[in-house]
Amino acid sequence: MKWRTKNTMGYGSNVEDEENPPIPDDEKDEVAEKRALKPNKDEDIELTKIPVRTKDGKYPEVIVGQEEPLIKAHHLKYLLLGFNFFLSVLGMVLLSLSIWILVDPAFWEFESALDVDSFPAVCIMLIVSAIVILVVAFLGCFGAATEKRWILVMYIGIFGVVFLLELAAVVIMWSAPYSKTIQAELEKQLTHQINDRSEGDASRKFMDFTQNYLQCCGSTGAWDYKGVAAPNSCQDETTGNIYSVGCANKMLAYLRSKAGILGGIALPILLVQLLALLASGCLIKSLDVESRYFM
Repeated sequence: MKWRTKNTMGYGSNVEDEENPPIPDDEKDEVAEKRALKPNKDEDIELTKIPVRTKDGKYPEVIVGQEEPLIKAHHLKYLLLGFNFFLSVLGMVLLSLSIWILVDPAFWEFESALDVDSFPAVCIMLIVSAIVILVVAFLGCFGAATEKRWILVMYIGIFGVVFLLELAAVVIMWSAPYSKTIQAELEKQLTHQINDRSEGDASRKFMDFTQNYLQCCGSTGAWDYKGVAAPNSCQDETTGNIYSVGCANKMLAYLRSKAGILGGIALPILLVQLLALLASGCLIKSLDVESRYFM
C-alpha cells in the first residue's frame, strides 16, 4: 500500500513513500526537531555566528560553524599576570630571608669553625633563585600582556630550570638537619674543638660562643670535658647549673629552625611557580588556537 505524505518541514517536495506511514500527531514535534538538525543540503544553512578576534583588535561576527566560543586567552593572560605578581612578592621575601640568614654572625661562626658548607650553599642557591624569580616574573608579565608566544616559551624554559633548582635546595635544606650523617659530623667537629680548646684561643672562643649562644655544653654533654671542669660558658647565668643538652643537638635545632623559615616561604613559591607554568602553557595553546581564526 502506498502512503502519500506531504513534507511540512520545507525540506524537499511532495513525494510518495512506500515505507514511511503518516506520523501520528503526538510524535510530529519530536520528528520535526530531528529533521531540523539535518537540513536539506540544497538549502541555505545559517550557522552560529561566533565573535572571533581579528588582527586589528575588532570582534566582528564570523561564521565559523562552532557552537561555543573559542578559548578566551585574556582570562589566562590575567591569571598569569596575577601569578607572576604574587611570585614577585614571594621572591622578594625569599631574597630578604636568605640574606638575613647569611649575614647572621652565629651562622658564619658555626660554618667557619665546623667546616659544614652545605647550608651556605643552599642559601646562595635560594638567593640566586629569588633574583631569577624576580627577573623571570617580569618576563612572564610582559609576555602575557603582549601575548608574545616566543617570550612565553622562553619564560617556561627558564622557570622550569629555576623550579628544579629550588626544589633541590628545599630537599637538601629540609633533609640535612635530620640526617644522621650530619649529626655525627657535627659531634665529631665539636669534639675536635673541645680537644683543641687548651691549645688555641680560636677553639676556646668558638666553644664559649656556641655554649653561651645555644645554651648547651660540650658536643653531646658536659662529660665531653674529660678530666677538667666544664667552662663557665656551660653554666646557666641565672641558676649556675650546667646545661644538660649537648651543642650538636642544639646546633641541629638551630639549623632546623632556619630551614623551616626558608622552607615556609619556598614551598608556596614552588606551588605558585607550578601553577604559573601550567597557566602559561595553556595560554600558549590558546593563542595558537585563536590565531587560526584571525581574519
